[in-house]
Amino acid sequence: MPDIPYRQAKDLIVKLESLSNIYFKSRAQYIYPLPSDRTDNKQVFYNIGILDEAIRKKQKVLFEYAEYHTDKKMHLKTRNDGRVRECIVTPYQMAAQEGKYYLICNYDKYDDISNYRVDRIRNIQILEEKGKPFETLKWSGHQPMNI
Repeated sequence: MPDIPYRQAKDLIVKLESLSNIYFKSRAQYIYPLPSDRTDNKQVFYNIGILDEAIRKKQKVLFEYAEYHTDKKMHLKTRNDGRVRECIVTPYQMAAQEGKYYLICNYDKYDDISNYRVDRIRNIQILEEKGKPFETLKWSGHQPMNI
C-alpha cells in the first residue's frame, strides 16, 4: 500500500468531509497526528472505528490484549489461572507514532492514564457504562485532555 504524505492525507480528509452530508463523521477526528506508516492489519481499522465511537459517546470499552511471546507469535494476555485477561477502560484519544496507533485511556482501578497499541487489541466492544471523565483524574489538573 503506497503511503500518502501527511499533508495530502489531511487535505483529502477535509475534501471528503466538505463533500459529505451532515451525518458523515470523519473516523480520523480522534487520531493525532495521522500516521505516515500504516499497517495492513484490518483489525486495526475496525478497532479505530469502535474506539472513535466510544470516545464520541464517552463510554467504556472492553477488549482482550495480545503480546508477543518468545515464539515470536502474538498471544492473548492471560491471568495466572490461564483465563484470558479482559481490559475495561475509558478511551480518551488515539495517537499515531512511527506508524503505530496507540489508545490513551484510563484503567478504572487507577487514577492515571494508560496506553495500549491498537493493533494488539482483540475482540473489542463498547459497553453501556459511561467512562470516567479525563478531568477527574488525579494528574489532569481538572483540565480536558490536550495532546
